[in-house]
Amino acid sequence: MLEAKSEDKNPLIGKEQARTYAKSQNCRFVILSNGNLHYSGTWPKGIPRYFRFPSLNPLRATATSSQPPKLVTVPINKDYIALTSCPAMQ
Repeated sequence: MLEAKSEDKNPLIGKEQARTYAKSQNCRFVILSNGNLHYSGTWPKGIPRYFRFPSLNPLRATATSSQPPKLVTVPINKDYIALTSCPAMQ
């Protein structure tokens, strides 16, 4: 669950609001954010901890260079669903 606040507010002010909603939805994992600061925690007993999203450059560096085939070029035969559901059958 994500509890978002405006940029001018500390995301931790939404902690109790998030706790109440998470409990009502039986949700264990919560993120509190104002778009710049982010905290995550587990409810009901977890303490929200600050975290950072990685920047795009490291993500791009670790991305694989292989491109999946374009769907328009993939042949759709009678056994397509069976083969994509259980690739070991190929």
